[in-house]
Amino acid sequence: MQAPRPARSVFQGIVCLLLLLLSALPALAGELRVDVLDVGQGDSLLLTSPEGKTVLIDAGDGRRELLPELQARGVTQLDLVVSTHAHQDHIGGMEAVIRALPVGVFLDSGVPHTSQTYVDLMTAVEELGLAYMEAEAGQHIAFGEEASIDVLWPGRTKLHGTRSNLNANSVVLRLVHGGNCFLFTGDAEEETEVRLMVRGLEPCQVLKVPHHGSNHSSTDRFLSKTQPTMAIISVGEHNRYNHPGEEALRRLERHGATVYRTDTQGALRFISDGAAIHIMQDIVTVQPGAVPPPSVEAAAEPAPGAESDSYAAASAPRFVASAKSQVFHRPDCEWALKINPTNLEEYGSFKQAVEAGKRPAHCCNPIPEQDGEPGDVP
Repeated sequence: MQAPRPARSVFQGIVCLLLLLLSALPALAGELRVDVLDVGQGDSLLLTSPEGKTVLIDAGDGRRELLPELQARGVTQLDLVVSTHAHQDHIGGMEAVIRALPVGVFLDSGVPHTSQTYVDLMTAVEELGLAYMEAEAGQHIAFGEEASIDVLWPGRTKLHGTRSNLNANSVVLRLVHGGNCFLFTGDAEEETEVRLMVRGLEPCQVLKVPHHGSNHSSTDRFLSKTQPTMAIISVGEHNRYNHPGEEALRRLERHGATVYRTDTQGALRFISDGAAIHIMQDIVTVQPGAVPPPSVEAAAEPAPGAESDSYAAASAPRFVASAKSQVFHRPDCEWALKINPTNLEEYGSFKQAVEAGKRPAHCCNPIPEQDGEPGDVP
């Protein structure tokens, strides 16, 4: 199964034109908003410039419909949509959004996935004719007259051999508005943090904590470099990974960062006037109406060890293998990405792969569902 990859060269002129248009807007004294949307165990952030330009970073797993949340915040179009990486909990709700709203540019990490969710999303990008841009460290985006966004990762050479190559190559963005800074990290791993520090990393007041507060990132060295005073953890209540991790929380506390969590505080809004940052809670409540978002209870995650047909359909395949091999892989394994599509075999569960006569590959160490959500790692 292969998703179409839009050609960068076709759209480069369009992207450059968009950036010129953004930077040519008249200067308006105003506030920049960063909305941290409550999407359960996943990520979704909405950036709004003082001039009203909008950027959506990730779109949750699709269990909570995102469009009403965006519309309640006055969004009628998106100038830039960013997929930090291709895991379900970041792109599950993205196809519905880009099919419903006009989109200027679509940007992702350039690291593909074999899941049906990813294939459907990239097919939609192609069908809609969206300007496509592959993220690469060093890219600069003028976000209106008063703010800018820099791509810090991935580099030209992607990370390989990590716990999760999809996570480790997450798009990392730095938003600057006057004297204020926001760092958005996707599901960056420790290896990502090392590369960011090697390239040079400046302090930033607000950190979107990597990987929902996993213990495998937000290292002491990284926090010493970034020096955040505010830390955002986008995470689901009572999630099966026990995110955020106690070690990560202790590190954030030790480095003096105040932690804000969507599982305990709901949606959050950070308002920058260029000099100070103010935080608000319960910004927008979507009223019952045409398309009410499903509740957490109505779309609860399956208990550890339990199978969920609806979830399997949304995030399939859980594991993949080549018809010519005796081993099976996690879909994000670098060897899985090299499998010829004509030989690709997909499995909805660990048990199904084993019953097909396959064994777990040592390169990515696939684990049964109860030890990790399909398509992601704790």
